[in-house]
Amino acid sequence: MVIKLRGQLFIGFISITLLILIFGAHGIFSLNKMYELTERMYDGPLMSINFARTAQYDFLQIERTFDRFVQQTDPDKRAELVQKMAEIRESFEVDIGIPAERLSSADGLAAVTRIREAVAEWDDEWQSTLLASADSGAALSADTRERMSAAIDTVNQEIEVLVEYAAQEGYDFREAAFDESTGVIRINVALVVVGVAGGILLAWLMGWRIVNPTVRITNTLRELTIGKSDLDIPETGRRDEIGDIARAAAKFREATEQLREKTEFLHLTELITRAANEATNVDEAVQIALDQVCARTGWLVGHAYMLDEAAGDLTPSGIWHLDDAEQFETFRSVTEATRFASGVGLPGRVLASGQPAWIFDVTKDPNFPRAKLATEIGVRAGAAFPVLAGPK
Repeated sequence: MVIKLRGQLFIGFISITLLILIFGAHGIFSLNKMYELTERMYDGPLMSINFARTAQYDFLQIERTFDRFVQQTDPDKRAELVQKMAEIRESFEVDIGIPAERLSSADGLAAVTRIREAVAEWDDEWQSTLLASADSGAALSADTRERMSAAIDTVNQEIEVLVEYAAQEGYDFREAAFDESTGVIRINVALVVVGVAGGILLAWLMGWRIVNPTVRITNTLRELTIGKSDLDIPETGRRDEIGDIARAAAKFREATEQLREKTEFLHLTELITRAANEATNVDEAVQIALDQVCARTGWLVGHAYMLDEAAGDLTPSGIWHLDDAEQFETFRSVTEATRFASGVGLPGRVLASGQPAWIFDVTKDPNFPRAKLATEIGVRAGAAFPVLAGPK
């Protein structure tokens, strides 16, 4: 049978003085307050930052869809892009609405207002573009482009401002939790000094069961708020209020890690997009993308296969990423002489399914033709994913 903190304190209350009763009540109140602060930190600043970044990504998709719309001349495809634009716009409004609901600072809410005003200007220009597109020969005016670019810049700048305000709220919450725990310790020490022997015993029990775990969780929260995510959260196995706080901290860590991964993915996407726009040909763009993906994932070997539409199979290209060219030279030579039909080998699986595929141990996979060679050079795992142009 698990006795909650309230039950443990009640047992002490009936056997010690009124002074100890006050001592225990203050401890419970403070812990509940810290739990509320932890919960508010998770539901407020963290979620605001997360959804602000998601809204920023949504707006990036809006920009890209608009660029495709301007370049597209086929009416049916233009209609598809208009529908897609409406869906992304709706998603953007939902995502930006989360910070608007959960931020408490006036500056943060003002940033949300400025973002929405800039997006409203974008919407006006978009509607004007749709009306003009009825004339297939109509081109986007320089003034329109300038206004849309200004709206884009405003949205991106204000989202960064919004994230800064949300981060500041998170810092304020952290300081409040730390001050609360410090107050608990000081008051407990003062009461123990003037208390009876039973009060001293209760203080020891409180330190063992409440204060020390609270300090450990507070220190862990402090580390989390400065960006350290590879931490073990103490006390998560407890089935009491401290366990609730610890599990809330664990959720905070998980959400922080998800935010970091999304941010890194967004950065990688931006790098590849920029490189693709600056590339002079397809091979150069694919090479840059391959290098960036391998660098981010730590993959030692990367290779791009091209689809031979006439033969319907995959043919090796000269596009490689090799951390050690000498070590993988044999693997490279064999690979460049190997074509894959649909369903054959790891590349063929992806060609057949159109979905990413992983092999955790290529030496044990019956559908990996280069398994013997991979064993000899130390290759153990493999992953492949399609690069699509529309549905192809």
